[in-house]
Amino acid sequence: MTRIGPVALDALMVVALTSAFWVLVGEDPSTVQFAASTVGAFLVLEAVRSLRQYVDRRTDER
Repeated sequence: MTRIGPVALDALMVVALTSAFWVLVGEDPSTVQFAASTVGAFLVLEAVRSLRQYVDRRTDER
């Protein structure tokens, strides 16, 4: 059984989040809209990861 790497897993999560967003909005996005929203979702994912790492570091300092 092959294992999915963290980058591939992140990419799958970003595409899933973006697809779910467009389904909820009820629109059929153009390629540019889908690409832009995918980049936005990736940036949000990275911001959350960075914040979680910051909180973990601060918790370890105490």
